[in-house]
Amino acid sequence: MRLIADCGNTSVKLAVAHDGGVWLQERLAVEPAAFNDFLRRHAGVDELVLLPAAAATATAVAAWWTLAGAGRPLRALGREIALPDVGQYPGFGLDRLAAGLGAVAQEQRALVVVDCGTATTFSAWRHLPGEPAERGARFLGGLILPGARACSAGLAAQAPALPVVEPWPADSAGLQRDTVGAIGAAIGIGYGGMVAACLERVQRDSAIAEVLVTGGNAGPLLGAALPRRAYRPTLVVEGVEVLAGRR
Repeated sequence: MRLIADCGNTSVKLAVAHDGGVWLQERLAVEPAAFNDFLRRHAGVDELVLLPAAAATATAVAAWWTLAGAGRPLRALGREIALPDVGQYPGFGLDRLAAGLGAVAQEQRALVVVDCGTATTFSAWRHLPGEPAERGARFLGGLILPGARACSAGLAAQAPALPVVEPWPADSAGLQRDTVGAIGAAIGIGYGGMVAACLERVQRDSAIAEVLVTGGNAGPLLGAALPRRAYRPTLVVEGVEVLAGRR
């Protein structure tokens, strides 16, 4: 049984995988106590596989495993686990790569993968029939959009007099009468439209209609800018399992 750690900017997704399938996944704060509790509840783990999307978080998880792992192996994507050449460019995000490989391996067809995290990424993937799972996907291209919260943080960074505001619901009123409301409502109203426009363009230019969606910030977009039925919360770790389990 394999423990997979998807190390993001602000949290860690810990998942348990076995025989090519992902059994469960939890999003945890970057705290050893939370990791220890997860490990206690899921005995029988043989190794830890690390997706080091955020270097600082990955370092913290590796340090925890040095103590908690009791000598059990640690492998990381891009280090002990080689990355296949599927047409990705230098600097291509490991989480984007894993999500695409997981999507194509599971669905066996061409897809546009939308990953809603700190950034919202759009990636078009072609399917190559007859190839092994880790080589059956080919990256065609895509787009990267700042996440809704990143839009608010970026605005405050450029104009320090303005506050960092959580995005409001998409059905917020347009006639706000204070700064917090004006920013929060505008991001909530407009962000779904940006996501929908980016997705439509990627679909048009790739000639791929089918979509899979993942990421912890997808919730407000499902059923509006993105199809609700296409949501797969474990897609990234499914891709990690594809790479970790290959021979």
